[in-house]
Amino acid sequence: MRIMLGAALAVMATGLELQSQIVLTSGEALTHHFASLAPLTIGQNGTPNGHANFNLSTTNLLPGSTLLFEMFEGAAGASAPMLSRVLDSNSIPRSDFQASVVGAWQDREGSIRLTMLTGSATIDRINFGAYLPGEGGGYQLWEGTLVPGRPALSVSLSGSAVSLQWPASADNFVLEVCSSLAPTAWQPVTNTVARSGSEFILTLEPTEGEQFFRLRLP
Repeated sequence: MRIMLGAALAVMATGLELQSQIVLTSGEALTHHFASLAPLTIGQNGTPNGHANFNLSTTNLLPGSTLLFEMFEGAAGASAPMLSRVLDSNSIPRSDFQASVVGAWQDREGSIRLTMLTGSATIDRINFGAYLPGEGGGYQLWEGTLVPGRPALSVSLSGSAVSLQWPASADNFVLEVCSSLAPTAWQPVTNTVARSGSEFILTLEPTEGEQFFRLRLP
């Protein structure tokens, strides 16, 4: 058995700075729900709105790739999206995609969802926030940032058995396996996963052929 480790969320380390990237392939989606935002600047002018922006350019959304971006009040899917937009390499006028909805997220709660319809895309980070009326007039900006990191997935040998380990803190990630790297080939691992201290451990017996594993954030 030949084991390869992959990831739906890729991490690149540069010196001491950790840079995270969201990598979506066809059929994958990233949903983020927030129930609070951090207060930032106060201005005298503005319009109450909810807004989101993220880096998306022709360098990380190749021709033929399409991405569906949606904004929701409350939990994603609980109601129709306030905004729904399909993006491709021809519809992005600048490197940062930006969207806003007047009157949205005034309770500082909402959701965003990105669904890869075709191809793949790499996104560095997602900023989201809302302009709310401030005390004594003017408007205050409240914001949050999503920069997911990929938990490390490692492999070790013990006799003929193969063990996969990853942090127990990553209990919101799903371990998936496939025998080819076709986007639709990934399936959740159904073997029993054990916990030992701060790690999850999956022990496998050798099989014929290759197997690919990854941790994916649903």
